Amino acid sequence: MAKKSIAVIGLGRFGEAVARRLSELGHDVIGIDRDAEVVQQLAPDLAHVIQAEANRKETLEALGVGEVDCAVVGIGDDLEGSILAVLALAELGIKDIHAKAVSRRHGAILQRLGVKQIIYPEVDMGTALADRLAGG
Repeated sequence: MAKKSIAVIGLGRFGEAVARRLSELGHDVIGIDRDAEVVQQLAPDLAHVIQAEANRKETLEALGVGEVDCAVVGIGDDLEGSILAVLALAELGIKDIHAKAVSRRHGAILQRLGVKQIIYPEVDMGTALADRLAGG
């Protein structure tokens, strides 16, 4: 598997899990969160973790995000922040964007912005568990 550079924006439960696993798998991860405490907690485990508001193209560009292979937006508690982060990534020319959505409407907006994969964590995991249970 080729090593990728991946930006993970929003390091709550979902984003942290994604960033940690990608890092464990040997990928170059840039973790970004607006909360200094979150950044400080993850600093020992992620090579690149930065405190920043990731909702502006200029900010992401200054952090080197324009050079990544793909990006994951894990922001869920701030609908506007999620949408603006996706917009900023698209403006940087990032084509491979994956984003967490907290509602179908949120997902529809992300889809219109060109997000490659929309993740509904609770729905996706609930469905996967039900499929496993039904299969035996």
